[in-house]
This record gives sequence, structure tokens and C-alpha cells, in this order.
Amino acid sequence: MRNFNLLATDRNSRVVIWLLLFLWATVTYFLNHNTWGDDLAALWFAGHFWANGQHTLIYAAPELFFNGTPAQWQPFVDAMGIRGEEAFPFIYPPIWAAVMGPITQIMSAQTFNNITLALLVAMLAACPVLAEKLARPKWMSYGHFMLYAFGLLLFAVPVHAAIWLKQPTVLTTFLILLALVIVQRAPFWAGVAIAIAGAIKLTPIVFVLVMLQARHRRALYGALMAVAICVAASAVIVGPELHAAFLAQTHLASESSVMAFMNPSPRVLVHAIMALMGSAPELAITDKNVVIFQPLPMISTVLAACALLIALPALRLMWQNSGSQARSLSTLGIAIVVFLFGPLSWLHYLILPMLLLPALGYALSPKATWSAMWLVFLTNSNIALFLYAHLQHRLIVSNLVSTVTWAAVMLCCLWAFAKLNRMQGFAGLSLPGPAKNTLPRQVAPGE
Repeated sequence: MRNFNLLATDRNSRVVIWLLLFLWATVTYFLNHNTWGDDLAALWFAGHFWANGQHTLIYAAPELFFNGTPAQWQPFVDAMGIRGEEAFPFIYPPIWAAVMGPITQIMSAQTFNNITLALLVAMLAACPVLAEKLARPKWMSYGHFMLYAFGLLLFAVPVHAAIWLKQPTVLTTFLILLALVIVQRAPFWAGVAIAIAGAIKLTPIVFVLVMLQARHRRALYGALMAVAICVAASAVIVGPELHAAFLAQTHLASESSVMAFMNPSPRVLVHAIMALMGSAPELAITDKNVVIFQPLPMISTVLAACALLIALPALRLMWQNSGSQARSLSTLGIAIVVFLFGPLSWLHYLILPMLLLPALGYALSPKATWSAMWLVFLTNSNIALFLYAHLQHRLIVSNLVSTVTWAAVMLCCLWAFAKLNRMQGFAGLSLPGPAKNTLPRQVAPGE
């Protein structure tokens, strides 16, 4: 009897998955067409103020940074007829206000939202294609990997949040994945891609460590050149005043945090638990399921110490192995550390580690890898969010589940990295010469 399994071969799988990704992108765009992106609004208004010479308004912010639209912006939001929406403060490098200035003069805010939505959805659809080249172990079929990634696009809350907010994190995630895919063939441009991602959101610049791990000097040169060009252009075009305002804005944002489903941060969790025990100021949760507060400095110090304790052995493991599989595990680990120990743990930061999670299978068993993938999928799905909403201490529970889950995955990543190094015979502290993948993935028939 003829086999009607559409995923019977990798060739069939590619056709089916590409059709599903195209269908998802099309439906997602039209479902979100003409919607307002709260995070994207920051870029729009910054460009608007730049173009109109109102530079002092670009870095306006509420007293508690995450408390919605800046008061100075509200008249402009009202004048645009936007009702019931927010425009979050601008916290990007000032060069992007200058880049956005001309754009705000040639199109409306909603047109800009729709064009950006189309680009972000297209990049989200492309991310699984890039991730498969980096994180699929040889025992996992193309179809199974891509169905997992497609399931993330359909059901993962981080993906939905990024689309809803029209978050530039989607662009930085795409650039990081692209850089890893092309680092062997075009190391200079891989470095440029990482630098551009870092120029947008700052934190992606830590992924230069993976370029260093790859032992490609041209990747480092590309990153340094791109950074130098961005810094020089920003200094010439923007000037020192807005750079000082940008630094003040980042300091203001780092002094406060937000307890919400969107920010399952370990330091927020520790503060909340201490508040329940009477050891920290009580957190008053509003009807919006969010509270903005100033976390205890001690908590940030302890978490920074924990990050350092993890980073030291992790960096040693990274330096021992420069192969492609090791680089994928390094990217997964760095992404998790940024989420767990950064000043904020926005859900959309999880898109990158969720896509790269199957890379654990380079060293761990299929059973262990699939268990981790199912755990992450379920705890970050709409189903989990629905269950959390019916609990009394829903924010604490959701935060606890997220923190424990990703801490466990981080430990699994370290374990997999150490095991991979033993499997590939790396015991020294350095590897001479360019990166080599000592265990290339076996190509299946029809691939």
C-alpha cells in the first residue's frame, strides 16, 4: 500500500513545513493587521520628536519607568486618536531616533506598524529554518524538529507577546541565528550581524563570545568595524546630549522592575517571596496583574554572583571546543543566562533559547532532549498561561515555574556541553586553527 505519510521523508517534510510556515505568516499578519504595538510606539515617537526638533522629549519616561506612556507624550498620543493603547518609553540608542525621523515624515504611525508587522512575522517564520541548521541532532528528523518549532509559533506565549508588542527582539533573534549559520562561510558578515543586533538592544553584543569561540578573526573584525561605524555615526549625527540622556534612561530602567506575566524574572520572584515572608516591602498587585517596584540591591548582587559562578566554568567549556555543535550549545546557554540573570526577563527573550533547545540532543539522549523540549513547550504555552490566571498567587507561581524550568534547562545545557567535549575528545584549554565540526550531522536520504 502507498505510504500517505506527508512527513515520511525529509523532502516531503520540507514542502509541508514551508507551506505551513507561509500559511502561519499570512494568517498571523492579517489577524494583527492595523493593531498598535506598544513597544514599537517608542521608536515611532522618538523619530517623530527627532524630526520635529523636540529632542528633550525623546527620552521622557514615567517616574516608575515601566508605568506606561510618559506624561509628556500623552498629548501627542491623544492627538493621533489612539485610544486605550500605550506608548512605552524609548530606551534604544539615540541613533535610532535619527533613523526613524525621516520615516515618520513619509508614513503614518499605523502604516509603520503594519510594515513592521509584516517584516517581524516574516523573520519569525524564517527563524525555525535557521535554527534547524544549528540545533537539529542527527537522530532527530527534519519533520520532527520543524513541527516542534512550528508548535512554538502557534502556541508559545513569548512568540505571541513579541507579535502583540511588535518587539524588535524578533529582529535581534533573527540576526543572531543568521550570524551563527553564516559564520563559517562569511565570518565578517556574521560579526556585522551580531554588532547590528547589539546596536539595537545592547544585550545581544554578548554573543560576540560565540564568534570568539568560532576562532574566526574576520568575525571579530566585522563586529568591531560595525560597532565603530555605529558609534562614529551616532556621535556625529546625534551629539553628546542625547547620549547622556540615553545613559540616564538605562539607569532609570535598571532601578525598577515589573512583576507581571511578561517578566518572569528571578530577582522579581525573590523579592516577591521575601515580601510574603515580611522581609521586603509588600508588593501591591493591580487589576492589570502588574506591579512596578524597586528591587532590593542585595538581590541583584546575589544573582550577579550566581551568574559569575555559572559563567566561569561555562566559558572554560566554550573555549575547549570551537565546533558548530558546541557553538549552538553556547548560544543556547548564553541566551538562558541573559534571560535569568539580566536586569529584566521579558518573555520575548525566550524565543531564541526555545528554538535552539533541541541542540541538547548533540550530547544528551533523545529521551532527555524530548523531555526538556516538552517541559519548555508546555510551561511557556497558552495552556499554562490560562491555568496561571485562575490561581491566587498567579504571578508568583508563573514566575516560579519559569525560573525553575529555565534554571533546569541551563544545568542541562552545561551537562550537555561537558559531555559533548568528552565525546569529541577535547580536554585542553585551547584549539589551534579555525573552527571545525568534528561530528558533522549525517545527511539523511532525500535531504
